[in-house]
Amino acid sequence: MRKFMDWDNIGDDEIRIIGDRNTKRSHQRRWVLLLFALLVICLIISIPILINGNKSNETIESSLFNSIDTIEYQGILDDESANLRSFCEIRDTTVETLPLRLFIPHNARPTLHKGKIDKSDPEIIYANMAADVRADNGGILGAFVLEGEPLAWGLSRKGYCSIIDDVITVGVAENSPLFERATEVGGYFFRQYPLVDNGVVLIENKARVYNYLRALCQIGDNTFMAHSLTKVSFHNFAQALANIGCDNAIYIVGYEAYGWAVDSDDMVHEFGTDGYFDSVVPEPDNLNYIVWKRK
Repeated sequence: MRKFMDWDNIGDDEIRIIGDRNTKRSHQRRWVLLLFALLVICLIISIPILINGNKSNETIESSLFNSIDTIEYQGILDDESANLRSFCEIRDTTVETLPLRLFIPHNARPTLHKGKIDKSDPEIIYANMAADVRADNGGILGAFVLEGEPLAWGLSRKGYCSIIDDVITVGVAENSPLFERATEVGGYFFRQYPLVDNGVVLIENKARVYNYLRALCQIGDNTFMAHSLTKVSFHNFAQALANIGCDNAIYIVGYEAYGWAVDSDDMVHEFGTDGYFDSVVPEPDNLNYIVWKRK
């Protein structure tokens, strides 16, 4: 057998390799280094994208916490602060995959209203149905107090909202002394399904249905309303509210129930279907709303 370097005696059935072997290896190393450099560049570019993608919801929720924590719900205003504008701050956010719209009242007082509501009332900055109404007899479901007058005494839902001296309290209890207190001082009180109790999800409505849901929420002394922008179950809705830090939250009528909010530019934002109840049954006398009015 001929040695590989016996160039002068190469046979007809052999192939001559032209070029230095060191040169060939140099080219190979150059290609390897180039590929390695490209991989490093791709890795550097992709790391920030991956990090930002994983933190997108965390960033939104952190922003939500910070914003809500700075809101000061004011009960009785002094003369200087009485000149502040009344409006409803409207903010969209996403908790995991659930989009929510938050309505945060500023410089406004909460109250309850029974019967048909005047959409042209310039004092109202937010209105939404509060307690459910029975389909059979049109009565209000759960205890209900309007300006100190009890209109219903039922305990079908453990969640409650009381409004006494312009101070709103959301909570969960079978028997709340705030019901009697509201009757004594001309306050307001109604019951609804609980969603969050002291930061913990609490669901009474076990129905496995998905729909547009709304809630009355509190974080500390801050009160706001949360609306789901997609159909969701009661449990997933309540979990989202707990995830954004709600101490307590109760359901308020959602689905297609009509309501509206007035923003800082005095623009009216309607939600639900106007005249929805007229299309189903005649509007019941006991239709009721939770409203925020200008101070």
